[in-house]
Amino acid sequence: MFQDRHQSRRRNPVATFVAGFGALVVGPVDLILLRFAWATLNSGKVSNALAAQASQLGFVLPTHRMWDWNRVYLSRTQCCDEPQQHVLRAGMGVVLAVQGDFYTQFSQGSIAGNAVWVNPIDGSAAASDEGGFVKSYFTCMENTQCGEWARISSWPKIFSH
Repeated sequence: MFQDRHQSRRRNPVATFVAGFGALVVGPVDLILLRFAWATLNSGKVSNALAAQASQLGFVLPTHRMWDWNRVYLSRTQCCDEPQQHVLRAGMGVVLAVQGDFYTQFSQGSIAGNAVWVNPIDGSAAASDEGGFVKSYFTCMENTQCGEWARISSWPKIFSH
């Protein structure tokens, strides 16, 4: 019987921040998808920037109706070589993942086995602490070059392909 090589891999479970329907919303500043963000526990507001120490770190998942321009838009960049980002508008509901396997972009590249560090200013991922970064509970699963996307996981067993 034919079996696709991707079907033979098992996917790790995904867990999201338990908040209830509509409890987490984008704060006053729009939110970049597929980056890290912090949820302020008392208000339910979510931001790519660390606002308070009493915040829960999570990974921003793509949203339902992601291609609806009323909810999500592509950012405009100042430079031609900067990639466009999908941005969720302020006030929209958001889902933060606290466990699972995801892809995110590393501006300086990633090293398999290293912890994922998060920039507290914009929620971007780094493979090392670049000064004041916050250590996440995710691990880099692949080696990549500058600006490439890499798989990160909260289940830090590294497999070779």
